[in-house]
Amino acid sequence: MAETDVTLQVLSRQDFNALRAADRAFDEGPLRLLASGMGCLDDYLADATSDSLFSRLASQLLEAALSHEAKGLTVHLSQAELGLRIGASRQTVNKILGRFVAEGAISPGYRAIIIRDRKAVRNRLMVPDELSAP
Repeated sequence: MAETDVTLQVLSRQDFNALRAADRAFDEGPLRLLASGMGCLDDYLADATSDSLFSRLASQLLEAALSHEAKGLTVHLSQAELGLRIGASRQTVNKILGRFVAEGAISPGYRAIIIRDRKAVRNRLMVPDELSAP
């Protein structure tokens, strides 16, 4: 996702292979990119297995709000998009958001969530899963 205008150049497979054949060091760039992506994936999987859904959702809400601080504390993500980000179904995200609403931490909207109490959301960062609790 670009925040400013960009110019994109595309190499054909033939041109890409010609660069690789001309300079074997060129192979190193894509391999480094792949390796860094694997590191990010490893971090994501570690977080996904160690943190609760409540914690992961709170983290995503705060991260999304902070990245758009100038627009206030409104998160413009659907429940389905949040589910994809935390590894949960839209229905599970809906249940967790319901708890946040009951606590007065957020207000829901169409494809938007308004953070009413940032501290209450932040306090959820270390809370274990409690979907079965009333």
